[in-house]
Amino acid sequence: MKLGFFVPNLLSWSGDELVIGGLERYAWALIDLINDLGWEVEVHQNGNSNWEREVNGVKVIGHGVAQFSPEAVVEEANSCCDKILYGSILQSPMYYKQNSIVISHGVWWDSNNFKQQRKEKMIKLCGNVLNEVDLVISCDYNFLNVMRSIWPGTTDKIRVIPNFVDLEEFKPSKNPTTDSKIRILYPRRLDNCRGTDIFIELANQLISTVDNIEILMAIDRNNPDKNKEIKSFLAQDQVKNFNLQFSEMPAIYQQADIVIIPSKYSEGTSFSCLEAMASGKAIIATDVGGLTNLIIDGYNGILVPPRLKTINKAVNLLINNQEMRQVLGQRARETAKAFTIDRWRQYWAEYLKAIYLK
Repeated sequence: MKLGFFVPNLLSWSGDELVIGGLERYAWALIDLINDLGWEVEVHQNGNSNWEREVNGVKVIGHGVAQFSPEAVVEEANSCCDKILYGSILQSPMYYKQNSIVISHGVWWDSNNFKQQRKEKMIKLCGNVLNEVDLVISCDYNFLNVMRSIWPGTTDKIRVIPNFVDLEEFKPSKNPTTDSKIRILYPRRLDNCRGTDIFIELANQLISTVDNIEILMAIDRNNPDKNKEIKSFLAQDQVKNFNLQFSEMPAIYQQADIVIIPSKYSEGTSFSCLEAMASGKAIIATDVGGLTNLIIDGYNGILVPPRLKTINKAVNLLINNQEMRQVLGQRARETAKAFTIDRWRQYWAEYLKAIYLK
C-alpha cells in the first residue's frame, strides 16, 4: 500500500538540507514505522519550486505553490494520493480527506501574541478538522482537554500518543563529571515560543552572580539571524555553544547538571524534556502545554510558570542542593520509562492499520 504523508518541511524549501526539529524527528520515526509495516510512503512538503528528492530511500516531493499558498500544497498532495496522513494541522482552513489521520502537536495559539479573534479562528479550525477526518492523534492531553471544553461532541475522534524517547540512546552517564562546575543546559530551538529570551536573561544573571556556572547551549541552525542576534552572549567564556547533529545530543545531556525547558507557549510533550528525563537530569520546566503531562512538580522535576523570576528561583534552589538534583534526576529517569519509542510505535501501528486498511 502507498501512503502519502504531508509534512510542512521535512527538508528545506529548496530540498537541499534536512530540517532539524521535533516535528521533523517525529515524522522520520513515523516514516520508519510505516516502512516497517511494509507500506510505501511518499512525502509532500513546501518548496520554493517543484522538485523531487530521495532521502533514506524515501521520495520527498516539494510543491512550489507553497510560495503563494500553503493550503495549495495540501490540495496538490490530496490529488496525488488516494490515502494521506497529515503531519500537522495547518493554521488556516483546509480540506482534509475522510478516512485519514491528522497529527496535532499541541495547542499553538496559547500566546499573548494571538489576539482573541485569531484564537477563536484557530479553535474553529480544529473543530472543522475533527468533523472531516476519522482520527486526530495528539501528542499531549492539553489539546484533548481544550477541545473537550469547546467541541465535546467531536473529541471521540482524538487519541493521545505522547512523544517518545529511546532509553538506550539517552541514559545517565556512567562517568559523571566530578569538578565543581554546575552545568546548565538549554537544548532547544532559538525561538520565542521556546523561551530563548528568558533563558539568555537568566544565564546572564547567573554568570554575573555564580562563580562556578557553565552554560551549555545545544541550539539549532535553522534560523541564522537568530544565531547572529545572540553572538555576543555565545562568545562569553562561561558559555559553550553546540550546533550539533541529533546523534551527538546524548553526550551533551550527560554533561549537564540541570536542564531548563523554558517554553512560553505552543508546547507538546517536549522531546527535549523527555531526553533530559531519560538522561537522569534535574529538570526545570514551565507549566505550559504538554510539559504538564511529563513533570510532576517536586517529584521528577520542578514545574514553574514561564517567567524569569520563578525559573531563577528554581535554578538557585538546585544549584545549592546536589542531593535534590540527584533525586529528581533518578525519578525523571524512572518516569521516562513510560514514554518508550516501542510503546509509541505500538500505538501508532494500531491506528494506522485501523484507518488506512479499511
